[in-house]
Amino acid sequence: MAIKDRDKRNAYNREWKRKNREKVNLWERTRRRKNKEKWREYHRTYRLLNNARLKKQSHRYPIVCEVCSKTFKAHRKTQRFCSRICMGKLWERPHRSSTGKLSYRTSWRPNHPNAVHSKVKEHRIVMEKHLGRLLLRTEVVHHINGNSKDNRLCNLMLFPNNSAHIKYHRWHEKQT
Repeated sequence: MAIKDRDKRNAYNREWKRKNREKVNLWERTRRRKNKEKWREYHRTYRLLNNARLKKQSHRYPIVCEVCSKTFKAHRKTQRFCSRICMGKLWERPHRSSTGKLSYRTSWRPNHPNAVHSKVKEHRIVMEKHLGRLLLRTEVVHHINGNSKDNRLCNLMLFPNNSAHIKYHRWHEKQT
């Protein structure tokens, strides 16, 4: 029912436009002329704003990168690195995150396949180096002494999945 009404309305509009072609053309020309004027006015103001923005950007600070010692021009005085690559090289040293009780050391590894936001937990890297392969996402690395910042190989234990890890915890609770 609605389709028939729409077809009737479209047919009526086509017929009305055919009869009143001169009026429609005049309206269209007026509308286009007004839009052109608005467009020109927009570009005038945009050009002025854009030039002011470019002048502001041209004021940059010469800074020396902390990693590669390359001099570069920065937008802010507080910028420390010339690129994200240099920032990542600094992050390759173990980094502590302070997100509550279970905070793990992370390392900046942007090319690592299991990286989350370009970071990998250090205990997983230690276990991967020991095994000589990448860990699966399902595999869980357990800290034996409970200290999540102690990433020595003698303190790490690998489980094939989280359910085996939980079973170990339950068994360990019964023993103590």
